[in-house]
Amino acid sequence: MEAAATDSIDKDKLFLNLISTGDDEKVTGMCDSHPEGPLQRIGIYNDTVLHMASRFNRTQLVCELLKTLPKDCNHQFAGKENSVGKNMLHEVAAAGDTMKDVAEEMLRERSGVAI
Repeated sequence: MEAAATDSIDKDKLFLNLISTGDDEKVTGMCDSHPEGPLQRIGIYNDTVLHMASRFNRTQLVCELLKTLPKDCNHQFAGKENSVGKNMLHEVAAAGDTMKDVAEEMLRERSGVAI
């Protein structure tokens, strides 16, 4: 396996571990140091960090990551689907009531999001 592929797998595992264990500070730090921030792709399903944080019902983390996105990136935000065709709003909706506040915030702050 090439070094770049191994580094990517290691990064994906680290993100998954940090998100699942609640280390929001390290997750946001890793996103801050990447050009795509929380929209960077991780995992075998080509999820963004926001997809994964939503899937783990990490409401506070998702809210913090959303704040780091420029308000004018609605087209990028809405178009970031994973390999099974789900965008961030799909993930939040699938979480049900636990992510209701996040969904409302996404729609309020990003009224141009295509659903």
